[in-house]
Amino acid sequence: DTGVKKWQQRTASGTVRISAGAGTVKKVANNIVPTSKFGRRTQGAERDASNSFSPLSILTASAQRTHPHKVFKGTEDFFSICKPFLSSGLVLGVADGCGGWAKQGVDPAKYSRTLTRHITQAVRNGSLDPVEVLTIAQRGTRVKGSSTAIVLAFDDRVVQVATVGDSAFRLVRDGRVAKRSTALMHGTNYPYQLACHELVHPLGGTADSASSANRDTIFQQSGDVYVIGSDGLFDNLSDQDILKEFKRTPLSCE
Repeated sequence: DTGVKKWQQRTASGTVRISAGAGTVKKVANNIVPTSKFGRRTQGAERDASNSFSPLSILTASAQRTHPHKVFKGTEDFFSICKPFLSSGLVLGVADGCGGWAKQGVDPAKYSRTLTRHITQAVRNGSLDPVEVLTIAQRGTRVKGSSTAIVLAFDDRVVQVATVGDSAFRLVRDGRVAKRSTALMHGTNYPYQLACHELVHPLGGTADSASSANRDTIFQQSGDVYVIGSDGLFDNLSDQDILKEFKRTPLSCE
């Protein structure tokens, strides 16, 4: 609502700190930006310099914000930034636990937290296809609950995206939003969600399959910025709000 939006805008102090949920920013440029430039703005930063001959270098930064009304119970959103074993690629993922499980006595954070761990493990084992990553992670997450998810896999100059539910991304290119993901929804306020069918069906829940994910393929350009987050970001900040943050706190690659 408006109050939430104002709270987010007041507390934003950098490109990745405008999210009420989990958020990740990815910068593709000719030169790697020293992470110290972002040290005051993010809770964590990672750079990929594994391939010095690559025409593109990657900077990632991430931050997590919990809505004031949920601080007492902790976040339900989690993210992963991971490199595959023996590969120069990079995979970023966000999972947003379904809060409705709290009414069933189930911690909504448990599924999304565990799913994110399995996303990381799948990538470290060599998976770079985002649907395959989600499939492996869903198969390994055998706890009650459910979660939306988005995974972006960066390999050379191609980005592959898999989206389940309403976690999303925006591609900012040349000062405008050049591409946005499409939410995968059953209906209003009813996003597709990954879950363990055997565990949630007896409780009246449903489980969507990672194979149903929306897929996107994007060819990277130098200077591209990817903003990835849960619906806690994109429900409350419009594309124009996000672009204003970039204008206020520009990302430099010099």
